[in-house]
Amino acid sequence: MVLERYLIRPATQDDDPDVVRALLEPVDFMDAAMPEEIVDRMRTGWRLPAQFGTATLLLAQEHPAGRIVGLAHAIPPVQWLMEMESGLGRQLCLRLSRALVEMEAVSVADSARGQGLGHRLVDELVRSYTRQGYEAMLGGIHTHKPHLSPYYEADGFHILSPGAPLDLQLPIGRIQYPADASMRHLVRPLAPRVSYGAGVLRGLLAGDGARERRNTATTPASGRLRRLERRRPDAGVVAGAGWCRSPTTDLLLCAGIGVRGMSSSTLTTV
Repeated sequence: MVLERYLIRPATQDDDPDVVRALLEPVDFMDAAMPEEIVDRMRTGWRLPAQFGTATLLLAQEHPAGRIVGLAHAIPPVQWLMEMESGLGRQLCLRLSRALVEMEAVSVADSARGQGLGHRLVDELVRSYTRQGYEAMLGGIHTHKPHLSPYYEADGFHILSPGAPLDLQLPIGRIQYPADASMRHLVRPLAPRVSYGAGVLRGLLAGDGARERRNTATTPASGRLRRLERRRPDAGVVAGAGWCRSPTTDLLLCAGIGVRGMSSSTLTTV
């Protein structure tokens, strides 16, 4: 089988940054600084603090010890959750960071395209996060790349209309995860109890329902969650830019996490 030619493995500090940088170059990130940030994470051996979930950079290598010809990267939506902390509360944001993950990039070298390697990289990400107990994988594609819609539908993702927000149904209410007008959301449930339909991802944190109802019952009306919308971040915001105002944010920046705009995630593949 063709795919036996390739080994899918986690990136290490020993991997060549220039090779990874070249694979990230064709990915249409909304934040132009994101490729270098991903490379820096790999080069320094950076790890997301456990309470915020797991970041993953997978590489596809010609077997047994050949060139790196593909990659896939995913990380929980920490930036957005920090922005939502004042409305949702820190504990709920931490639980969501271990339930939601964004697929930020999938890239395959020209020499390895047309062999299903991109699909295999996506499958490996899905298996990894499913095993860890994550409940849904999110992502985004540019509207000017319509050929990617059937590609990701074949991987089990639902594709939203251009600019359409994604509603997340939680035990305490519904929150909105909006998209840019030039983007289309991708969403794939990873847990049996989680489902998607008509723009709404349902069943997230379903096991937390009783606890959240108890907490909400003792919360003043002014502090209850009704409906929160994700604000569009300042495109100039970068890590360490002086906006860390909460314990979560301070901890993340001290841990060396670059926190940038609305899902820097935009995907490209074969």
